[in-house]
Amino acid sequence: MLTSQKPKDSAYPTELRTLGDHLRKRRLDLGLLQREVADRLCVAVENVRNWEWNKAKPAVPFLPAIFGFLGYEPERPAGSFAEALRASRRAAGLSQEQLAKGAGLDESTIAKWERGNVRPMGRTADRLRQFFQRIGRPLPEFGPEELCNPSRRSKAARSQSP
Repeated sequence: MLTSQKPKDSAYPTELRTLGDHLRKRRLDLGLLQREVADRLCVAVENVRNWEWNKAKPAVPFLPAIFGFLGYEPERPAGSFAEALRASRRAAGLSQEQLAKGAGLDESTIAKWERGNVRPMGRTADRLRQFFQRIGRPLPEFGPEELCNPSRRSKAARSQSP
């Protein structure tokens, strides 16, 4: 008797490039309908459809539920502190304003950090680190403790000099 696996649905993503691709793959792997995923995520079925077909990106507050459904955070690894901070904030489902308020910082400071214009140092770095620890999402290796190292700071300052 010959047996073989059932062919994948034509909608099954061949490459996982976007969050929508990850979402569609997980849904198909579990044999769920979009409406069932929408119920699990407490969103409209149109949201799931638009996310899966990359017509829209989920708003930041939906990301924790989506990552919970997926069982992982598919965002690409951070290559800089700015990217690590942005990814950590989004994974926690926070806006820049919410992060600033929770950490006792100014929203414009968070925006500058995420653009890579400046890096947190001293007390602001401590507040940022403590906030992420408090919510159970420590910053990745690009965290403030690395950035507050005086030798690293002076090296960075020298590299920015004309």
